[in-house]
Amino acid sequence: PDFIKQQQAEVMLSGGMGGRAIEFFAQAGIKTATGASGTVRQALEKFLGGTLTGAAPCDESVAHGHGHDHG
Repeated sequence: PDFIKQQQAEVMLSGGMGGRAIEFFAQAGIKTATGASGTVRQALEKFLGGTLTGAAPCDESVAHGHGHDHG
């Protein structure tokens, strides 16, 4: 997340992400949205169009106990 922040990114779009990663991005001030699919352009269009919003830990993260909120 620190490297991504240094690149002046404000949002991280991802197909899936663990709960800890979501927390780390939030701490860096970067919004996250999971569930992205297709090309980068398609994911960006969905995000900008409001159909790709919010982030939830992937099933694997939850299964390993990393999907809980530490906040």
